[in-house]
Amino acid sequence: MMAAGEGHHGVVALLLESYAAVEVLLEVEGIDIHCIDGQGRTLLMSAARGGEVEMVNRFLGLGLGANINVSDIEGKTALFHAAESDWTTGPDIVSALLEIEGIDCSVQDVKGRTPLMVATEHEYEDIVELLR
Repeated sequence: MMAAGEGHHGVVALLLESYAAVEVLLEVEGIDIHCIDGQGRTLLMSAARGGEVEMVNRFLGLGLGANINVSDIEGKTALFHAAESDWTTGPDIVSALLEIEGIDCSVQDVKGRTPLMVATEHEYEDIVELLR
């Protein structure tokens, strides 16, 4: 998780590919689970962007959804990243995020797009239905 805090995006990407590695790191005393990378992305955003439904659920269980509407430097939230990802797990991640109290589906990125608009552009019909 130090890698995320220091902006080492490649290392974070590799770690997020291994649920077991993330589980081990989460047990390290003093680990900062609220760190952000150089793009302003949280661990939850990175997992949602990568289609990692198990990690998204794990991070939500740790309370990382407490500030669910926080956005990265592009104005994208975890929901936005899940809605624009082409992973087959996208609908599962969107569903999990939509269960969080206070989630704002109308947050716009720096281009003025919402998660629904992006899912519609990409023709991700399952995600579009969830966001309507």
